[in-house]
Amino acid sequence: MHSLPVESVIILRIGRFVTSTSLNELLTMRFLASLLASVLMMAAIPLPTASAADQVLYIASASKTAGISSCRLDMATGAFTEPTPAVEAADTGFLSLHPEQPWMYSLTEGNVHAFEVLADEGKLRRINEQPSGDMGATHLEVAPHGRLVAVAHYGGGSTSVLPIAKDGKVEPVSGNIQHTGQSVHPQRQKKAFAHGVAFDESGRFLCVADLGTDHVELYRVSDDGKLEKVSRWKAAPGAGPRHLTFHPNGRFLYSINELDSTISVLRFD
Repeated sequence: MHSLPVESVIILRIGRFVTSTSLNELLTMRFLASLLASVLMMAAIPLPTASAADQVLYIASASKTAGISSCRLDMATGAFTEPTPAVEAADTGFLSLHPEQPWMYSLTEGNVHAFEVLADEGKLRRINEQPSGDMGATHLEVAPHGRLVAVAHYGGGSTSVLPIAKDGKVEPVSGNIQHTGQSVHPQRQKKAFAHGVAFDESGRFLCVADLGTDHVELYRVSDDGKLEKVSRWKAAPGAGPRHLTFHPNGRFLYSINELDSTISVLRFD
């Protein structure tokens, strides 16, 4: 077996988002936060196959040579097959599946890549790529309606949105907002560091975790992919929000905070 640095994204099912007047922190839990952060980075993406007991997983790696690999998981035994190359795509970060079509989107530091998923073969076929809109792209997610993909840029401190065409191609950036501000950590929070994105269920709103400002930003997303600032939630000073995920019931948003090793649970009414 080969040992490789692995990165991937958990596919999120997003609930409803409301304005900051009903966004309240319910609970902060200081347990296994560092471990959970690692899980977020290492989760592979299961795709349905002919057999419910046999899942195809695509695994992204930050390796200079490995790119995206695939393997099969026996759901009954938990056994994995040996990973094999799915496509040449060095330095790949997070992955996000289209909600309806056999398309997958991946991220390198400055580009968003579109692929056709060939699950029966465990392969990917490259469709196209586009610049992500800023430097240091770190996380992406496809909207639930499948017409947009959002990108957080850690290096540049901004959030971008790119349209997805009817043939699966990713189109040029339609909207970009620069984050501003800083927080209390003397080395890690001198400026904005957008780190993770999460769409609401409708795809009309986008939440963005910013490690540098201790904010979870909320943007309204237009049909043509423009971003408009709506509100924000402010974490504890020095918390460093990194990634976001919604509970399946849509009522709770979970923010994993890198710098103080906490998880913040937020309620949506």
